[in-house]
Amino acid sequence: MNATTENLAPEREQPISPVAKGVWKGSLLIAIVSLAALLPTAGDLGLTWDEPAYRYSQLLSAQWWERVFAVRSWDDFKPLIDPDTLHYYWPYGHFGVNFHPTLSGQLSLLTNGLFGGWTNDIVGRRLASIFEFAGCVTLLFAFLTRRYSALVGGIAAATLLFMPRPFGDAHVAGTDMPGMLLWSMTAIAFWKGIYEPRGGKWRIAVGVLLGLAFVQKMAAVFVVGPLVLWTVMARWRGIDRKSLLDALLTLVPQLAVMGLTLVEIRRLAGQFPPPGRVELFVHNPAQNLPDWILAVPLVIWLTRRGLGRALAHRSRFFAENRPTLETITASAALAPVIAWAGNPAWWVRTLPRLAHYYQINTDRQGALPNIQILYLGKIYEYSLPWHNGFLLIAVTVPVLTLAAAAVGLFWGFGRIRTDRLPAYFALHMFVPVLARMFRVPAHDGVRLMLPVFFFLSAFAGWGAVALGRRIGRSNARLTAIPGSVVVLASLWQLVSIHPYELSYYNEAIGGAANAWRKGYELTYWYDALTPEVLAEINAKLPEGAEIQFANDLSNPTMVIQQHQDEGRLRPDIVLGAKSMDRFTYMWLLTHDSKALAFTRALFVMKPWYESRPKQLSGARALAVMDPDAVSRAWALQLMCDAPDRSPKPKPNAPEWARKLSPALARFWGDGLDAAPNLAVNEPMFEWAANDPEVLRAAATQLVAISKSGTVPKLTDTNLSDPSKRLLAVLTRYDKPEAGRDFSGILFRARPEGLAEGVEILIRHGKTLREVMLRSGYTDPNWIGGPVDGDSNVAK
Repeated sequence: MNATTENLAPEREQPISPVAKGVWKGSLLIAIVSLAALLPTAGDLGLTWDEPAYRYSQLLSAQWWERVFAVRSWDDFKPLIDPDTLHYYWPYGHFGVNFHPTLSGQLSLLTNGLFGGWTNDIVGRRLASIFEFAGCVTLLFAFLTRRYSALVGGIAAATLLFMPRPFGDAHVAGTDMPGMLLWSMTAIAFWKGIYEPRGGKWRIAVGVLLGLAFVQKMAAVFVVGPLVLWTVMARWRGIDRKSLLDALLTLVPQLAVMGLTLVEIRRLAGQFPPPGRVELFVHNPAQNLPDWILAVPLVIWLTRRGLGRALAHRSRFFAENRPTLETITASAALAPVIAWAGNPAWWVRTLPRLAHYYQINTDRQGALPNIQILYLGKIYEYSLPWHNGFLLIAVTVPVLTLAAAAVGLFWGFGRIRTDRLPAYFALHMFVPVLARMFRVPAHDGVRLMLPVFFFLSAFAGWGAVALGRRIGRSNARLTAIPGSVVVLASLWQLVSIHPYELSYYNEAIGGAANAWRKGYELTYWYDALTPEVLAEINAKLPEGAEIQFANDLSNPTMVIQQHQDEGRLRPDIVLGAKSMDRFTYMWLLTHDSKALAFTRALFVMKPWYESRPKQLSGARALAVMDPDAVSRAWALQLMCDAPDRSPKPKPNAPEWARKLSPALARFWGDGLDAAPNLAVNEPMFEWAANDPEVLRAAATQLVAISKSGTVPKLTDTNLSDPSKRLLAVLTRYDKPEAGRDFSGILFRARPEGLAEGVEILIRHGKTLREVMLRSGYTDPNWIGGPVDGDSNVAK
């Protein structure tokens, strides 16, 4: 064995456990159990917002693969690697429908190609995420079992498998589950590469995995953070001279080349117009460096390895093993080349196209539409207050799992001198959570923090077994009790919430319904439009019904279109409105962060159809509203909405903090993009409360004129003064020349909605005011029922 000269505080982990010989059998069993739990439920969640967009990218790339498989000569293949051809068939990693790179989509394309014939298109593509999650569970079991015991590995694996949020994400053909797998694989490969006696293959694996992470999703690349931090902390005793010399000969040239490449990429990014206006068919800025510069670190690394093998028997310098340095240099060598190979769109004009990808990721908030997020009853854009990562994990993980993980943390840090693996896992668990303290994307609950669940499950395994050993001092058979309780409690919650796992909140906050009432998002991705719910709506909608989304902010047209294309929604149903002179049915997901004045009012109307699953304690997840209800909400929006005129909030952070760092000021709540404060048209509420008969009469006159075929105008001489006053309110947002004829739509489509809206305002003014000033939606059950439920309102 080669000598090791790196002055790392040596890893003194437990010897490989006696069960290691049977770990492969156990791992196979865990994989089978995982797939047995996941596969039968693959189609239970509704088609989510992102899946059709990812499917579109897959369909285009599939056409390219079909042409590749038909190639019979170089002349046949050459047109397929033309820059424009690659850009067309590989719509990944640039501004458009799907700005993520290729890996996730290609894995879904692969599973659909292999198994799609035995199932439907949605499930076929989701199988990739299912296999990836099963891989995470199996990997966790195998790694911990080899080092501790089958009990630790089994409890950790079962905890991860039955945790509702990751289980739900495993049923989505998206980008987050492969990111979780790559993060966990990279973390474990890094550990094994540094600390195992024959870790050379694992050091190479780290480089390969980091390259794959780059073509999976930029968030997965941030696994580098914990790796760098651990390397720095583990090397606190210093570096010996030979390691330093080796780094100067190998790593420094690699980093110099990568630094030059980054400078060139940044320069090219500056040559592009704003991301939304970049067209790579046209924009191709001149580059100062060749594309093959990405391979130079690989050449340096291969040269160093060749010298090491050739001179190992002559020189101790080349014979000595330096695990950390070898891991870093392998990563610097392999990751850029793997990333380049993984996205055919980058095969040509590599640096300019990487520059555009750099552009949309470093300026994500300006490059891509901001995503609204409801958090603690307030709507934000892009990022959230600094504590969101901690709090969201605290309310979306089963309480007993959290408790066991807390015990595991104390247990792990109590033995840090003899076993540093828990400290290493803690770094990986906390870095994604700590990153959420800063200005980073924070939408969709905990979806962007999935790697946290992998490492948290390990701590739950350690903690449960530590408790079990205390209990089992007198009787070893009791050792498994705490772990069994943790796993069974999580399994019960998973069964109880299915198929609404993405809406899961734990017992500490009172479940999904209470979390919603306390200001957390109930649902956000259209997974609540389950096959059963869609089938009910499909059966009930009248023939030729027109249906559209109530809110452009919550408008995943591709989701509903795919349902109709694949036969789950009848072909006679019209998606959208044929005419602006009538109201249609409207989808209304309980997507609180996308609430507007119109949809807030619409939400408290009597639904034509609603989904109140028992799994969510009867909270409304989705509704369809009929045209009459739409007309009432439309009228109420025109009467009651008002712009925010409150002064701009003053900074909360002290001056020294603001001067020192904007990031520091976030701890006082500064630097957040909060939605404007909500406001209502107070004079209308006062009118309804103080002079209801006059208001009724004004509405009655406007309705009568409209039903005669004439749209009321402020210039009409036959209008009473109260009618003119009401009409002035209704028309204040109109700009017909710009296509904004809101009051005209109401008067032409269903003027009765105005009279009914006025009646609601008169009868339920106080309640309606609260509804309009609540950032999220208001469940009608909280206010005694729908506001249009009175017989005198909705006739």
